[in-house]
Amino acid sequence: MALKALKDRKLRSALTILGIVIGCSLIVALVASTSGLSASVSSQIDKIGVTTLNVFSTSQRTPVTDDDIRVVRSFAGVKDVIPYFQRRLSINYGSNTLSVQVIGFDQTKLKTLYKGLTSSSSIRRIM
Repeated sequence: MALKALKDRKLRSALTILGIVIGCSLIVALVASTSGLSASVSSQIDKIGVTTLNVFSTSQRTPVTDDDIRVVRSFAGVKDVIPYFQRRLSINYGSNTLSVQVIGFDQTKLKTLYKGLTSSSSIRRIM
């Protein structure tokens, strides 16, 4: 009886099978992509290290000062302090406007921040 119903409603049966196949494929693709994203985030955190502490100002009116940096350097267990500046800027070229985030810091400290860098070619690729 069930096989007769499948034969009578061929289009409906084919669309149902197609829907099931697409649904299963999407679930497999989502699981694979989230696993990849999770691995990527974990590797980025490993590069920074669990002993890294970022200190940010709560507003532009009270920026982190050189005195603040000296105080953090004086804490027991602090190996290095790497101050950096971060700003969101708009770049205008012709009739186009591009919003970018610019980060500036001492390049000699780059390998301290990103332990995965091994050569000067890696540094040029980032710049």
